[in-house]
This record gives sequence, C-alpha cells and structure tokens, in this order.
Amino acid sequence: MRRLLCVVVLLLVTAVSVGVAQAMNGQPKGGSVTIQPAAAQAAARTAAAGPGSTPCFQGHPVPNPCSSSDPQVRLRFYTSSGDTSSCSFTANITWGDGAKTAQSFRGGPLNATVVLIRHLYARRGTYSINGQVSSPSGCNGFSFSLKFVLQRLRAPATLAALGDSYSAGEGTEAYDPKSRTCHRSPNWAWPRLLPKHNPAITTVNLLACSGAKSTSLDKNDKFERAQLVTLKNLKPQPNLVTITIGGNDIGFSGVLKDCFLHDCLRTGVLEETEKKIAHQRGTLMQDYQRIQWAAPNATVLVVGYPQIFNDHRNCGRYTWAEAHRLNRLGAMLNDQIKAAAGNVRLNYVDVTDVFRGHEECAKDSWVYPITWTTGAFQQEPAHPTKRGQQAIAAAVARYMSEHL
Repeated sequence: MRRLLCVVVLLLVTAVSVGVAQAMNGQPKGGSVTIQPAAAQAAARTAAAGPGSTPCFQGHPVPNPCSSSDPQVRLRFYTSSGDTSSCSFTANITWGDGAKTAQSFRGGPLNATVVLIRHLYARRGTYSINGQVSSPSGCNGFSFSLKFVLQRLRAPATLAALGDSYSAGEGTEAYDPKSRTCHRSPNWAWPRLLPKHNPAITTVNLLACSGAKSTSLDKNDKFERAQLVTLKNLKPQPNLVTITIGGNDIGFSGVLKDCFLHDCLRTGVLEETEKKIAHQRGTLMQDYQRIQWAAPNATVLVVGYPQIFNDHRNCGRYTWAEAHRLNRLGAMLNDQIKAAAGNVRLNYVDVTDVFRGHEECAKDSWVYPITWTTGAFQQEPAHPTKRGQQAIAAAVARYMSEHL
C-alpha cells in the first residue's frame, strides 16, 4: 500500500507549473527567448506537497536527469533580453512517452512570458524531453534536451468515477435512492471501495450511471446533468478519473436477452454486435479525449469489463457455446477499449479475469444471477455483486500500485 499512497500524491500536485531554465543557442533579432520556471509558483507547490515534491528543471544549470514526483511539466518561454515582439517562433517538443507538441507563438517585450507549454505524464518512469525552437521570421532559434524521472509522492487525492453500471455499483442491491435508475451504490460501487486499498484517496465523486452510453458523457441523461459537465465543475478538481464505457453502446444487455430467450447462435445478433464493436474505437477515443479536456490535470484510468461466464460449461439457459461467444464479444470490446486508450496515451486497466472461478452459475458466483421473470430485463443481472465490486477495486488498486 505504501507504493500506492505515493502514487496518489503524485497526482495531487499537477496544478502548479514547472519550467526549464535553458540557454538559447544564439540571439534572435532584438533580444533573446529562453525557458525558465515560475519560481514563486514552484515554491508554493513544494510547500503544499511536502518533502520530496520539488518540481524539476528549476534554476540554472538544470540538473540532468531531474527527478520529481510531479507528473505535469510546464515549459515557460519568456524574453530574457531585449525585445522579441517582432519575432515569430515554432516549438517542436517530443516528451519521451510517444507524445509530441508543435506550437507557434510570438515573441514579446523583456521578461514577458510568450507561451506556456504543458505535458502531463500518465505513469512513472524515465523520459527524454527534446525540443527545437525555430523562427520562420528569421530570428535565431535554440534547442534543448532534458531527462525527466517521474517518481511518486504521498498526498490526498480526489477521484471522479465516470461511466456506466459497471462503475455505478449496479448489482449490489444497495443504491442511493436519490440516484433513481442510475443505481449508484454509495458504499459498494468499486470506486467507493478504492479508499480501503488506498487511504490517501480522500474524496470519491461517483458520477457513473446505469445505462450510460458515450452520449451520456456530454448530454443530459435520465434527468441528470451530463457527466463531463459535472466533472468540469467539481471543486476541487479531481486529479484521478476512472471510466467504464462502451457496453451499452453495443447493446450488450440486449444480446444477453436474446441468448436467454433464443438460440442466439442462429439469430444473427452475435454477428451484428461484432460489427458494432469493430466501429467503437473512434467513439471511445473521442470519449477519452473529452475527459482529458474536462479534467486536464487528472490521471485517467480506463477500466475494461470482466468476463462473466465460464467458457467451458452450460449456465442456466445459456449453452457453453453461447457463453463462449458472449465472452468473445466482451474480449473484442475490451480490445477496442484498450486500443482507444493507448491511442490517446491513457492507462488501461484489464479486469477480464477478476471473476475467474466465480463467474455466473459458479457455486460462489460474484455475478448477479441472470433471470427472466417479469417479461423485462431487470437492471441487476450480469453485474458484479458486492464481492465482485471488491474484486474489481482490488484489481484497479493493484494496477495503480504497479504502474502509476
């Protein structure tokens, strides 16, 4: 748990900028541009975050490599001598994690900040930051090369949990009545259980809603405000965001219904759902990018879906062949979720096997029983029970400890 506590503090200290002091190779016309930290802000961050949290790249010369527990690096470009107001510049930066930034900006008067370029790292590690600043207006540019080591810290963290029923706590039979059909479980949804694994998570904002689709992120749904609107207006802003999304977009509950009532190996519903899954990656990428926009200082964990059937046995009205195909649909969707998260450089948490040995129809199942009694599907079937929620929480906490 100590490693995990360190990670959460790392997430907290993203609000204040970090800069780089770097001498320019040559002088642009009329003066010079360089990059340097905002010292007062850096000092404030250090005081707030505690020992070991000093941001990197302060002062001159720049320590290389530089170690910090702050996952956000900000490069402040400013005019260090003369006047560069007549100059235009383009900065091209590679951050060492696959991300690149290309940004154009104008110069300015002496000591003026001309641009602030920021990057947020997703997980701890050692990164090489390389930059080239050129001037299409004929002023001289400069280059810089830095090595950044992202470490861990201890500090309180604020979590926002977005998405669908698999984050809301559906299946626990213990819901906040104010959440109505969103079926949020105040005590048993797995995001609510994360503080038990990591006491440094002091606040959990549970925004997920049963039945939520991608459109629920930016449009009002079930008489509730759009999740991203709520996320953007949270005070304090969260530094950790989790999300499960995609299952309702492909109509997975309808597939379960079809297989429960019919021989779905013959109805064509499985093939149609596979086609839907194949087109989900773009939608998911847009979902994740909108989260990054709404919570730009947060580390985002994209969580997949667990396998709910045993591949090798019949389960009630589901034959083993149907169970196998349903599991395959889940695996295909998880592949799309993982790929989309990777494409926008977010963390993907694989929870496929958290129910192993405890799937639907197992003697000690962690999945709410799938039944058909009233002519309409209830919300709870095929969702994690309280024990299942605990298993997902443990898997997410373990990922945070190992990777962030």
